[in-house]
Amino acid sequence: MPARHVLFVLRHAPYDGAAAWEALDAMLVTGVFDQQVSALFLDDAVWQLLPDQQADRIGRRNVGKALTALPDYGIEQLFVSSSALAQRGIDAKGLAVPVTLVSETEAASLIQRQDVVLSG
Repeated sequence: MPARHVLFVLRHAPYDGAAAWEALDAMLVTGVFDQQVSALFLDDAVWQLLPDQQADRIGRRNVGKALTALPDYGIEQLFVSSSALAQRGIDAKGLAVPVTLVSETEAASLIQRQDVVLSG
């Protein structure tokens, strides 16, 4: 069976409940099964991409550091909304992982090209 293209659309801040960690776990499991996994970071999910999160202050693990493991699972296509970064004053050069910046139009096209889209 050929690999399916699975896109995870992430919208939540890293420590806004369990959504970020649940999505990360789901991406890793999907990647293990040789699917073509990618992620699209929108809205407050762009905060997940920062390397210097002070998660230890609230007794949590650093989501940004955990994202660096994605390539080990074959997940290398990470997309981020350029407008979401701009609205939050975040520079793409300082993110924890390499990303591809996309416009709203490009994000919509990306979603349309997938076999499966999971939103979290």
